[in-house]
Amino acid sequence: MKEKRGSEEAFVNEVNAISCAVHRNLLRLEGFCVDKGERLLVFPFLPHGSVADYLKGGRLRDKTTLTWKHRRNIVLGTAEGLAYMHTDCTPRLIHCDVKAENVLLTKDNDPVICDFGLSKLVEVEVPSIPKRGGAGAAVRGTLGHLAPEVYATGKWSEKSDVFGFGVLLVELIAGSSLFDLPMSQGEPQGEGTGGSGKDQRDQKESGEGGGRKGTDEQGGATEEIKDVGGEKEKQAKQEEVEEEEREKAGDDMTLREWVTCEMQQGHVNTLVDVQIRSHPADCDPLEVQVFLHVALLCLQQSPTDRPTMSECVTMLQGTGLACRWQLWGNGMEEGMRPPDMPTPDGVVSDSGDSYLPLDISGPR
Repeated sequence: MKEKRGSEEAFVNEVNAISCAVHRNLLRLEGFCVDKGERLLVFPFLPHGSVADYLKGGRLRDKTTLTWKHRRNIVLGTAEGLAYMHTDCTPRLIHCDVKAENVLLTKDNDPVICDFGLSKLVEVEVPSIPKRGGAGAAVRGTLGHLAPEVYATGKWSEKSDVFGFGVLLVELIAGSSLFDLPMSQGEPQGEGTGGSGKDQRDQKESGEGGGRKGTDEQGGATEEIKDVGGEKEKQAKQEEVEEEEREKAGDDMTLREWVTCEMQQGHVNTLVDVQIRSHPADCDPLEVQVFLHVALLCLQQSPTDRPTMSECVTMLQGTGLACRWQLWGNGMEEGMRPPDMPTPDGVVSDSGDSYLPLDISGPR
C-alpha cells in the first residue's frame, strides 16, 4: 500500500483484524513492513488462486474442474471461517466484502478468506456511510454482493456478511459469477438442453421436436403424427406459460427470486454448473438442494430473517434446516420444503438446535 488518503486507516484495520483472527479458514498474516511511505502486508503464497478464477470466465476455469466435493469443502470452510469471525474471534469481526475473489484456495483446495481491508469490529457502533451524490454513492464493497440494508443505509452487521455468503453459495453451485448468471443476462434457461424456453418453443413451431408431420417418398406431406394423449402439446403450453412469467419478471428479478422461480418450476439443473452435472456420480442431488435452500435463507431481504453464520454451518452439515425453513421461510415459497438430510456423525441434537464445534488452528 502506498501512502495516500485513507491508506493508513485501511492498513491499521488490516493488521489489527488479521492479527486477532486465527483460524484455518482465514488468511494468516506472516508480517508487515512500513518504510518510506509504503506499507506492506506479508501473506503466504497460495498458487491456486481464488474461487473467482474457477467460475465462468475465470483464468483457471478451463484448466481445472472444481468437483462437487471441492465446492462442498469450500462452502463449509468459508461458512466456518465467517462464523468464527462473528462469534469466536476476540474482538468479533464483520468482513464486509464476502465474495469469490476474497476466498483463496490452498494446494488442497481448502478455502482461506482474505482481504480484511473493510473489516469492522462488531463491538464498535458503525455509523452510516456518507452518501454524497445519491443513495449508496459512498458505500464501499462489491456491487451485487452488498446486502440491501447496506446499500440503503450504509450500516453493516454480521447479517450483511450472511447475505454475501448467500450470493457466493449460488455462484459456486452455478459455476458463474453473479453477472454471468442467466438471470443477469436476461437468458432464463430450461432444464436439460440449456436452451431458453423461447428457443424450445421455436423448435416446436418449426417442427424440430414435439409433434411433426411425416413425409412420403416423394416428399409430400402426410397426416400429422399426433403425440399420444397430447402430452407434448400440454408440455409445450406449460413451457410457454413459464417462459412468459419469467419474461415479465425481466431485469427486476432478484437473485433470490430467480433461484426460487427455477426451483419451483423444477428447473434445479439450470442452477447447477455443467461441470457438476457431467459427473452425476460425484454429486448428491439432495445435498445440492439443501445448499440452495440455505442460500435462499441467506438472501432474504430483511437481515433479521437471515440465519447467523453458525446456523448456516449447522444447516449445511445437514441438521436443523427444516425447522429453520419453517421459521424463516414460512409462507414465502409454497411447495419449497427442503429435503431431509441424514444427521452427520458427532452432532448431538437438543431441542432442535444443534451446533458443531468449529476447529480453530491456534490460540486467539
